[in-house]
Formats: sequence, C-alpha cells, structure tokens
Amino acid sequence: MKRVFVAVLIISAMIFAYAPKDESLKDMPKFFQGKIRVRLTEQAKSSKALIVKERDVQYLKTGIASLDSKNEQVKASSIKIDIIEAKNKVLAKKLGLDRWFTIEFPMDADVLEIVELYKSDPNVDIAQPEICYYIMATPNDGTVKKIVSEIILTSYQVSLYWMKKLLQDTNKFSLQNPLN
Repeated sequence: MKRVFVAVLIISAMIFAYAPKDESLKDMPKFFQGKIRVRLTEQAKSSKALIVKERDVQYLKTGIASLDSKNEQVKASSIKIDIIEAKNKVLAKKLGLDRWFTIEFPMDADVLEIVELYKSDPNVDIAQPEICYYIMATPNDGTVKKIVSEIILTSYQVSLYWMKKLLQDTNKFSLQNPLN
C-alpha cells in the first residue's frame, strides 16, 4: 500500500512540476497601492484610548499615540475596521478577527516601506499590504454551469418555500411557484 501511495505521489509531483505557467500575471501588481492592513495587539484593541469603534466609519485618528504619529508620518487619509462583525464573537476574538484595520494613504507612497514602519510599532501585531488576487483559470466544463444553476435554483426554491409559508401564516396572500 505504501508503494502505491509513493508511486502516485511521485507521478502527481512530476505532472505538476511540468504544468504550464501563466506568464500573463508576471507583470500584474501583487498588492494594492495606497492601503495596508494591520492587526493590533490585544492590549491596543482593548485600550480605552482607541476611538475606532464602528465598521462603516472612516476615522482620521485611532486615539493611540504611536499609531497616530505613524499615520501622520505616512499622511494616512483614513483608518477603518477591516472585518465584518462575526456571529460567533468568542471565536472571532480568539482568532483576533476583531483587531484588523485598513489604513489608507496616498497612492504614490511605498507600500512595503509603510508596512515595515507599522511592523515596528509595539501596538501592531501584524502589518501587511492588501494582496491582489487573480483568477488563474476558468473552468469550461458544462457540469460547473449545471452545478451553479442547480445551487441558484435550490436557493430560489427554499426562499420561495419560506415566503409561501410566511404568507400562508398571515392568511393575507397566496404565492404560486412559477416553476410548477
């Protein structure tokens, strides 16, 4: 059994080693200009000085002196909460999801230099550029389209069922399924 596994492993490694590489992405940017993501330390996040509290609001200052001096140094235009609020707040806090922020600054600034500047701050746990992701391949298989259409149809039918149930409970309206 081990020999079969090793043989399959070697064959698959050889196949992937000679897979064609997409050269079109070579000149594409690896990260966005003008913004970075930082994760504050637990101590900084729980600090009473921190004034960044709401997700959809853009702030100019954080209330933490070391971060505000770096923000002035890089001419930051906004600081905002990065991650949407999780349903499981205990797990989100354990994973540190509530400590991520996006800092925006002028587009002509050197992103990697700014990342290094924020990494040196004792209130910052992690600093990284905003990574660009690209689609490497698009499946041309007909089954993918079929699966996606079935997922859409199923979600439509489920929502239609619950709307019908809700309306029947109120006895005000009736809803007909157009698929039947």
